[in-house]
Amino acid sequence: MKKVILSISAMLFGTAMCLAQSTAPHGASASAYVAHYSSVMSTGNGNDATISQVGTQHQSNVIQDGKNGLVLGDGWKNEAWVTQTGLNQVAVIGSHGDKNDARIVQEKRFNMATIDQGVGYAEKNSATARQDGVRNESMQTQRYDKNTALVVQDGKRNEAVQDQRTMTNMAKGSNAVIRQNGERNRAEQTQKGENNDARTVQTGEFNDSETTQTGNGNDDITTQSGDWNEAWTIQTGDKNEAITRQNGDFNMSDITQTGDKNFARVRQFNDYQISTVTQMGNNNGANVYQF
Repeated sequence: MKKVILSISAMLFGTAMCLAQSTAPHGASASAYVAHYSSVMSTGNGNDATISQVGTQHQSNVIQDGKNGLVLGDGWKNEAWVTQTGLNQVAVIGSHGDKNDARIVQEKRFNMATIDQGVGYAEKNSATARQDGVRNESMQTQRYDKNTALVVQDGKRNEAVQDQRTMTNMAKGSNAVIRQNGERNRAEQTQKGENNDARTVQTGEFNDSETTQTGNGNDDITTQSGDWNEAWTIQTGDKNEAITRQNGDFNMSDITQTGDKNFARVRQFNDYQISTVTQMGNNNGANVYQF
């Protein structure tokens, strides 16, 4: 079991829990004094946690455990990294199972990131959140095995939510990626099943994207550039594919596909374009181009 905490305020090592915290010395202003809080609790063997906090008043919490060890509650070879600079960053990591990987990197101020992986026997999940800016929020949830999640946000008050559940043990896992640059963009991805892939890229302000995929082998790509664009994709079944690309302002796209091997592509440019695609059955195809 290996745990490392690096902090401006303190460095402590322990076998079960590590805490790093400082208080202002006598006569010093508490509001002006650097104070960080870190907590690491690992149960099992070969777990690794590294926390680096530079700046003022950061908080981090890491929990690593599982049920695959010799003792109930043990985890094995989970890894967690937290790096925070700036002011008032908050990072929370929970890894439950074996060989799960979690990384959080936050810069500037008031960002918050949460990673919650596993259900005890979960294995080989990987989640990364990178946030640079002010008041960005990221929440990543992964259940069962071999899921991969990435959130990259740069700007102010962006929000990213990822929820992946393979629904069975020893599954192949799914992949989710969210990249946002600007202000007040929001992206949400929900995937239930195996081998699903969701990728969202948003640039601008007040863009909103939601992707929901249930089944196996579904793919979604959503790209929005501009302001106040909205994109919704719902796919239920296997091997469906949806591609949405919107450039401009106040555009709206809605894709719903139920069945297997359906395909939908929507491309909208300029402003105030609206598209709705609904397909039920198998092997259907739809293309929408609006300029």
